[in-house]
Parts: sequence; structure tokens; C-alpha cells
Amino acid sequence: LSLPDSDDWSLGNGDFTLECWVRWNVVGSTDLFGQNLDSQNKLVFYYENYKPHLSFYCRTSSGVFLSLYVADNSFTPQAGEWYHLAAVRDGDYVYLFANGIKVASNSGGSFTFGDLSAPLQIGQTDGYYHHGWIDEVRVSKGIARWTENFTPPASAHHFDSFTKLLLHCDGQDGSVEFKDDVMAPYSVYTAPFTISEDGRYI
Repeated sequence: LSLPDSDDWSLGNGDFTLECWVRWNVVGSTDLFGQNLDSQNKLVFYYENYKPHLSFYCRTSSGVFLSLYVADNSFTPQAGEWYHLAAVRDGDYVYLFANGIKVASNSGGSFTFGDLSAPLQIGQTDGYYHHGWIDEVRVSKGIARWTENFTPPASAHHFDSFTKLLLHCDGQDGSVEFKDDVMAPYSVYTAPFTISEDGRYI
């Protein structure tokens, strides 16, 4: 899913929370969220199956560089199971959570994420297409929703003043339209691909 560039995706120097529920049909490397202008200007929250790593990576030509990842096998997803995944910035720290458990943290100092003039992409940013389902996608700016271990939400999110994107993904399997539930009139984003019967992008 590719959403047009917006100031809402510019994370700047404030707190933020990127989160979603993910279920793999076939476990493989997956880009969850990201903007990719070019090799020197990108931001991506992703899972690398071959290491395995849950990772958050940012690089800008202005000199901002942050690479944060789970350095062991503390997150090894299984096909057919749902996982709540989140990347959170709180002040100088960025945290990664899997099912409410803090699996990585790093201090990047008082850095500012550059404003990348690129679409926000969900399910593919840097060539890692997700094979499965993504649900309850939420982008929040100005708030670190979690800084310690927590119980993942058991119901659909509700938007608040910090919510910049909220996709409930309540359509039928195979649907290519996704409603942004932040405010009325709702925005409807159409994915630039079709989906085959086995769930693969074609």
C-alpha cells in the first residue's frame, strides 16, 4: 500500500509510535512501514527473516543515521499467528516491541529525522513484500505510546489528536481499498497491485 507523501509522515525530532498487527502466511522478510527516496535517504521498520531481526533503520544525506535491531532470536514469528509490532521514539530513545515486549532499544541522541519526499509504503518499502495480513495500522506523532512492556490492545484503535493514520483493514481478503479512519470525510487509499488467490502480490 502506497500513500502520497505528507507532512504527517515526517517524524522530525519528536516522539512517535508506528504500530500494526502482522500475520504471516509464509514467514519471510517484510517491510512494515517506510519511506524510500533513494539509497541515502530512507526510513524503514521491517523484519529480516534470514537473521532474524526486527529492525528500524533511518539514513538521510543530512547525516542522520540510526540502525536498531533485535540482536538475537528473541523474535521469531511463526506462520498463521498474529503479532503486535511497534517502533516507538521517546525523547532520545527508540524502542522496538513485539507482542508488548521490549526487544530492542537505542539512544540516537537528539537527532532529527529528515523530511523524506517519498510516499509512505506499508507491506513493501525496500523490496521485502509481505506475504500475509497486516491489520490495525496506526501512525502517531507527538506521543510515545509505550516505553516499557505492555499488553497489546485487544480491540480496534480509536483515533486521537496524535493519530495521523489509522487503517482498520476490515475489508475482504483480496481487497485493494483501505479506509483511513482518522477523520471524516474518510480517505480511501487504493493499493497499486492486485492479489492472487494464494495471497501473493502480482
